[in-house]
Amino acid sequence: TGNNPGLLPSGLNRCGDLYRVLKNKKITGIYVTKYRRSQMTADSLSIYSHIPVIEYEADTSGNGLQEKITELGNRQKNILIIAHSNTIIPIIKKLGVANLQLKSISDEEYDNLFIIHAKKGKVKFIYKKFGDKSARNNDNRKMKPLQ
Repeated sequence: TGNNPGLLPSGLNRCGDLYRVLKNKKITGIYVTKYRRSQMTADSLSIYSHIPVIEYEADTSGNGLQEKITELGNRQKNILIIAHSNTIIPIIKKLGVANLQLKSISDEEYDNLFIIHAKKGKVKFIYKKFGDKSARNNDNRKMKPLQ
């Protein structure tokens, strides 16, 4: 309850699924927002893999994340970004995906994994699902939009 709720059991299970998908992918940095759900989603990978968590300002332009990545320089090659349904598309575009077909993401979708490979000026975008499938109104509450 409240303005900054934690994850429900289904969300915690999905965090474990995310950890199992990414644990051998050589992730070197994890970017999360100040919201508990975002931070809790990253906890398993961060704790078990000893990967630092970096907090960025969530916004619908993607600028907060881009500023944080720029601030840290080009030291991290494989990063995990935990974002919100209304911030993911701008972030994907800021990271160089020019012809994104995805127009919106439902607040009830928690099982999306977007992979961006950027190498030598070329960007490849992959859209996958992971873990248990999200169900509409699975947790009987909607996330509040970011201000």
